[in-house]
Amino acid sequence: MADVQWYHIVAPLLGGGAMGAIINSVVASVRNRKQPVGRRIESIPVFKNTFGDSSLKALITISEGEVQHHYQNLFLIDIQIVNKGNCDFESFPFGITLIEGDQVVYVDYKSQDRHHDLRVSTTVSPSSPKNEIDFVLKPFNRRDFYSLKLYTFVLEGKEKPGPIDISTTEPIRFTDMPTIGELVAQAAEAVPVFGIGPLKVTLKG
Repeated sequence: MADVQWYHIVAPLLGGGAMGAIINSVVASVRNRKQPVGRRIESIPVFKNTFGDSSLKALITISEGEVQHHYQNLFLIDIQIVNKGNCDFESFPFGITLIEGDQVVYVDYKSQDRHHDLRVSTTVSPSSPKNEIDFVLKPFNRRDFYSLKLYTFVLEGKEKPGPIDISTTEPIRFTDMPTIGELVAQAAEAVPVFGIGPLKVTLKG
């Protein structure tokens, strides 16, 4: 067996069906991995009662027909969903869950163009607030992104909305993307600053 020239055996395998099977197996493995979907969640106070323990109480009013709804702490939760994987989805269902006490009174959303559709499957209004809302994106192809805004009120005394969970039945994994505030902070940290006497000098490229 020492005189066996292995390349005469291995070469036909690599050049034939065995190599093709290996390549197909690798490609299938990559495709079957859970695809990454980016998510960015940022909470912005639209109106917040700033009088503390004072007897003064400020309210924001939202009219729904002839009915008026009053809120003391109203926040805008900005959410972006991005397909960062290498698979296209004809339809992509997902849901958003807020903690108990946080309620969404209105959903505003924007699609890329008329060929991309974001549908809200849950009825949400000031008279019917929800903390669990379902959506469907059609389509959700590679590099597609969708934006939506949740007008949310929180219980009196809370500083901001609690953690928000995004889930789906699709075999993907959500990955967090930095918020706008975090991106600005990172950019500021990257700019060198030094002092010359009473002066502060910032170097920009």
